[in-house]
Amino acid sequence: MDATQAILDQIEAAAAEGEQVCPEGAGSKSFMRPSTSARIVSTATHTGTLHYHPDELVIRARSGTRFIDLQAEVAEQGQFLPFDPPILGPGSTLGGVVAAGLGGSARPFLGGIRDYVLGAKVVLPTGQVAVFGGDVMKNVAGYDVSRLMVGSMGSLGLILELALKVLPAPKATRVFELPMSPAQAIKTIELYRRQGGLSGAVFFEDVLYLRFSGSPGQVAQAENRLTGAISSDSDAVVRKIQNLEFPVQHHLWRWDAPSGISMEQPGLIAFDWGGRLRWLDSLDPPSIDKTHGLVTCFKPGEGTLNTWSNRNDPVGWVQERLKTAFDPQARFVDYPKLRHRP
Repeated sequence: MDATQAILDQIEAAAAEGEQVCPEGAGSKSFMRPSTSARIVSTATHTGTLHYHPDELVIRARSGTRFIDLQAEVAEQGQFLPFDPPILGPGSTLGGVVAAGLGGSARPFLGGIRDYVLGAKVVLPTGQVAVFGGDVMKNVAGYDVSRLMVGSMGSLGLILELALKVLPAPKATRVFELPMSPAQAIKTIELYRRQGGLSGAVFFEDVLYLRFSGSPGQVAQAENRLTGAISSDSDAVVRKIQNLEFPVQHHLWRWDAPSGISMEQPGLIAFDWGGRLRWLDSLDPPSIDKTHGLVTCFKPGEGTLNTWSNRNDPVGWVQERLKTAFDPQARFVDYPKLRHRP
């Protein structure tokens, strides 16, 4: 029996026994959902690249494929997956990355996960297998359902396959360290963002890390502009912050904040996305109203609190309507309050 049939059999058995289904990859982001009694249907054995055409900048792979393996495969051809998501465990799968919808440090500069999803094959809650989108950018009619899988937490269906757009990798990358306050960091990011080449801007422990990517000449120009900054060929620090590899004493709050909100927040330990995505170490969430973005309690390995913000944006509304259409009998677990902006 192949992995696809095994997945279909598990979903059918759950329906027959009146159990809900909870799709899962390697479980590296299982802390993002509350505990559930639903049947866990794993894609961990559903692995492998189905086809990769470097000349067409497209790769299609099964959802259980480890994301780091996919990154390594395209890197051999001098290409990369620009959305560069957080990797919260070595087993992190392609399907899990897309379903969680967590954007990486490059998101404000190169786009998020949704911008690079071309197509998907999905097991719907009814047990039917549906194909959305395709393997080229032109295969889009109406609103592309495959992209709505991004950030859906598996509530719309179990992802079997994904087709992704890749891009030529930059020839050079350099990270510059600048000690400063959070407020100074925001002004500095805006200054250098307008000059181009910025592919990451994160702040941690009173240091701003600016990552520039492009041709060697472009990166050299950035270095000349940043006189006195400490520079490195490695973006390890940026990835460390992106992957949440820092100590937390209390609860780690993820705040997706609109621009213009003050950086003077109690417990602020780091920010990403050029200042929009903020991480706070605190027992209590930041005091904000509904106009100040989305706040979630986000602490890997330590469970979650029941204080999630509803996703109140057009994509979230469409996902909720699609959930009603795809799953009227609520066969797949829904987490309407665990939505993130991918």
